[in-house]
Amino acid sequence: MAMGAKKSKISVEFDDPALLRALRVSAAERDTTMRAIVFEALRDWLRRKEQEEDAAAIAEARDDELAPWEQVKARLGIDPSEGAADGRAT
Repeated sequence: MAMGAKKSKISVEFDDPALLRALRVSAAERDTTMRAIVFEALRDWLRRKEQEEDAAAIAEARDDELAPWEQVKARLGIDPSEGAADGRAT
């Protein structure tokens, strides 16, 4: 945790005794804490959600209109010769 960061606590109520037991067993087998496993699971879940959002944005962008690079530069008011002196494609 970063220095100066405040810790927060939450309580988790397990309605499924088998899930809690599996968590306890898994923590013991891995010589770690239930807390560490829950944090890892939350991080993985958040990462997957972000990837899903990215994938949705990419899928949506596929439907966007494509335009030639010269036309895009003209719309943005970029000099067509800009970048040619250093060998980059224009």
